[in-house]
Order: sequence, then C-alpha cells, then structure tokens
Amino acid sequence: FSFTNELSIAHQSGEAYFHKIYSKEEKNEFYTRILTETDFTRLSDERKKPILESEGFTILAPLNKNTALQLNRYYKKSFSDIDIEVARRFGNVFEQ
Repeated sequence: FSFTNELSIAHQSGEAYFHKIYSKEEKNEFYTRILTETDFTRLSDERKKPILESEGFTILAPLNKNTALQLNRYYKKSFSDIDIEVARRFGNVFEQ
C-alpha cells in the first residue's frame, strides 16, 4: 500500500491535491502494519475491526506548500468535484 509514497510524490510535484481510491487488500496491507507496529496498537479491537473490515479506502488531500489536509473514507467512493473544491479552500485557510 503505497499511498504515503504517492501522497509525497504528489506534494513534491506541486499537485493541488491528491485523490485516490484503494482496494480492501491494499488498505489492509497498510493498516495491518500500522495497527501492529505503531502507536495505533493502542486502538481497541472494537475500533480496529471496522477499519479492517471496510471495503476500501478513499483519500483526498489538498496539498499546499507547508500543509496538507487529509480526508479519509473507509469505502470506495470518489469525492465529488464540490468536495474537492471545498477541501482545497479549507486547506488554504491553514496555509495562511
């Protein structure tokens, strides 16, 4: 699951935002590692279960020079153009 690398490349390339949908398998590859090797091990099993059982992972991250806002969905549905525009505007507030 390479979203962290892909997000970093998009930011370094000067993209305005990063938006991608990942499969359940890709998501679980990432989260299995995160939930066993980082501070996320402290999450309760009750909280881990819906993350691992969800059908996929959708990310939207407006990218600015010094900040990035990350919005996640634990299902495979693209963010709309309106969602993207609102998120970009909101992200710009933190850049000021």
